[in-house]
Order: sequence, then structure tokens, then C-alpha cells
Amino acid sequence: PCPIGLFQTTERVAERFVKQRLDPSFAAMNFSRILTGDSQFLKEFPGGALLVGWSNSAANMRSMPLRIALNDEISGWAEDCEGQGDPCDLVTARTENFPGKKRFWCSTPGIDGACRITTKFLEGDQREYVIPCPWCGELHAWKWEYVVWDKDIRGRGLPSTVRMRCPHCRYEYREALKTELMARENGAKWIPRNPAGLFPSFALN
Repeated sequence: PCPIGLFQTTERVAERFVKQRLDPSFAAMNFSRILTGDSQFLKEFPGGALLVGWSNSAANMRSMPLRIALNDEISGWAEDCEGQGDPCDLVTARTENFPGKKRFWCSTPGIDGACRITTKFLEGDQREYVIPCPWCGELHAWKWEYVVWDKDIRGRGLPSTVRMRCPHCRYEYREALKTELMARENGAKWIPRNPAGLFPSFALN
């Protein structure tokens, strides 16, 4: 239990997240039994609270100190938060005084060269998720360039034929094998491409 902030792009997105994700999850866990306060954007409990905010509101970006900051779709955040600067900097400032602070940044990548999540990924250790080929066993990432499919006589793609091609041995396999490959003892793992990075960062296709 501690002060936690969960930040979305806009108020509308935050409201939808609370209604569709957060409140149903709390209800499923019977979390209401420990809440001491329960407004739409602030859930209070013994030892802490969960504040839900959004990137273009300076008021909720600096309304309380946070030990944990969960920041979603940051590449779509406002460039400037009501004249107060970059909202990512405002969130970071909220956590500075806490020992054991944690900041989680998550997003779909945006435009190359102007993308917050790509910048943060490159500052980190750049972990890539790799899995073993079911034929040769060599590890490879799931990348769009390794996806292949057949075409009909008119040159149109046939979605039912989509498969992954191993970049090492060129063996092709279907998505049905995905769960098995991820679960293998010598199977899927995260490999850092920049071990000297400032923090753990992850790219997942």
C-alpha cells in the first residue's frame, strides 16, 4: 500500500478506463471492502490511494506525491500540460522524494523522432522478446518482416495462410505453436540489446 498514480492521455480516456477496466476489476476482487474513499478518480485505502489522472491537466499531475506512477500511452500525451511543461517531467517530479519509487512508462510507438516511448526505450537496456524456432531451436524475435502468407490468383493475401518464417533456417510455423514455444524450458526470454541502459526497457511486437 502506497500512493499510486495511473495516468492516461485525456480525461475521457481516463473515465473510460475507470468504467471499463478499473471498477470491474475492483468489483471482481471485492476490493470495496477495504476502500476508505471511492470517488471516480481517487480510490483510497489504508496506507495509500490510487489517483487516476490525465496528461493535459496540471492539477491532477501535481495533486499528490506518488511512490508508483503508471503511465499509459505516453506517446499520445499532451506536449505541454497547461503551460507547466512536459507531463512526463511532472509525473517524474511527483515520485522523486520516495525511496523505492517506481515509474512504468507504456505506449504504442508513435512517429519516429518525436516519440516519447521510443526515446525511453532507447535510454533503457532495450530488451527484445525472443522464442526458439520449433525446427532448428535458434532464438528469434517475432517481427513483421518474418511473417509470410500465400496469395490467390488475383494477388490478394490469404489471411488463413499466415505463418512465421524462422530467419535462421526458414522453417515456417503457425500461430497455434505460439503458446507451446513460449512455455518451453529453454524457450522464450527477454534479451537486452543495450546492457548499459539506464533501466529495463522492453519492446514487444
